[in-house]
Amino acid sequence: MTTADAPAAVVTRRPGIVRRLLDRANPVLVRYVRQQLRSRAFIVVFSLVLAIATLCALSVAGQVSLGDTGAAPALLGLLSATWTFAVWVFEPVSVFRAVARERDDNTWDLLRLTGLSPGRFLRGIMLASVLQGLLYMAAIAPFFMMAYLLRGIDLVTVALALVLIPVAGWCASAGAIGLACLGYTKGLRTALTALVAVTCGIIWFMSLTMWLNFEHIGFAFVFFGIGEDGVFIALDFAVFWVATCLVLGAALLRHPSANRATGPRVLAFLIPLDVAVVAFASDPLASHELFGVTGIVAGLCAFVLGIFAVAEDFAVTPRQARDTARMRWFQLPVLFAPGGARGRVAFAVLSALAVVFGALSEQDDVLAVTLGLASYAAIVMALGDLVGRRLYRSTVTTPFGRRVATVIVLAVLTFLAVAGMGLGPKSPLGLLSPLPGLWLLGDRGSDYVAIVLVPGVVAWITMIAFGARQTLTRDPHAGAPGGR
Repeated sequence: MTTADAPAAVVTRRPGIVRRLLDRANPVLVRYVRQQLRSRAFIVVFSLVLAIATLCALSVAGQVSLGDTGAAPALLGLLSATWTFAVWVFEPVSVFRAVARERDDNTWDLLRLTGLSPGRFLRGIMLASVLQGLLYMAAIAPFFMMAYLLRGIDLVTVALALVLIPVAGWCASAGAIGLACLGYTKGLRTALTALVAVTCGIIWFMSLTMWLNFEHIGFAFVFFGIGEDGVFIALDFAVFWVATCLVLGAALLRHPSANRATGPRVLAFLIPLDVAVVAFASDPLASHELFGVTGIVAGLCAFVLGIFAVAEDFAVTPRQARDTARMRWFQLPVLFAPGGARGRVAFAVLSALAVVFGALSEQDDVLAVTLGLASYAAIVMALGDLVGRRLYRSTVTTPFGRRVATVIVLAVLTFLAVAGMGLGPKSPLGLLSPLPGLWLLGDRGSDYVAIVLVPGVVAWITMIAFGARQTLTRDPHAGAPGGR
């Protein structure tokens, strides 16, 4: 090949690379972006953002005088108020409606036939929302730089606004996507649409006080962004919030006979690990506080995980059995494979890790709280299991019904504990429920921890033994050994 032919060869390769990238791109992302960029609503909102930003810039620039340092914060606040309406209100409502439209009876079945997984579908919607947020940022960024040139704010404040505003919008969109996955009926989806619109509108309206008075509270905004590693913590929270909404939403969209357990269980274990990493990055020397915070977060995650995992059916479906058989050893099928028995093991391991971290903190009050969390979780799960699988097993036949029974048990215990605390703020009757009981354990852990720990250990052992006994029986409908 001659040197004259080289540029032509490079040019001919580029369309092939672009075409391969487009072929591998998420089809939902491509379709949704095309639809939204051509939709009348997006064009109107994008035009309004540009028009209002232009009018604000011209108005402030025409009134600014030499040495006036209040014009720049005022302009930045007006621009932020305009921008946040697009990414905090319009985008979440748009992605919610996009998911709700796909979940219609005439559309969702066809979408399943394409072989597109729920996770990939939700990721495509989320990436489309991220892309549209970047389009708004590209339109508003020049006006932000104009506010900086007015010499009333520093470049760090502008950079923080350009980062945190769209990230907050992406968190709102992820929350809207997660709520859209809850709508099993058209009436419920309509009610959730109104809930999303009203909630986002209220949040945006409440933020107007900050944006319109940015000159006076701008220092607080900068302190939040820089002081105490605020940017790192905010971005880390945003990543896990988005991941949580997408993982739980994808689990809801999967077929009831599919594996809905692995993703949420892995997420429950990753959240305490992430908290430990963030705490260590913020202050590597504060190891005791690090273990204490990680233990409390792990205990809370174990409590929530137990409500869902313990209530699962022991018998797995043929599809779940095949997924379990395909899992490798390093994927820890004993914890993350579907089934009620493995769910109990995952709950037991996570609650035990919470207690271990609490002990490593070398703080008596933290250890008492983590022991209380693990004990209360075991007691509530065992009582919910007793109600759902024993007392009302002919009526409560689904995992959802058993979860409702567990929540009802928790509500009854809380009512009795609050009523008992009427006798005194530190009455031992408050130990009946984790809500006032954890406060009592943190305040007087040495006096009360044995009262909660003994029944908690008994409930923990009973529940695990009951689940282990179920694994000895093979489900004839599972299609593979170890179906239970």
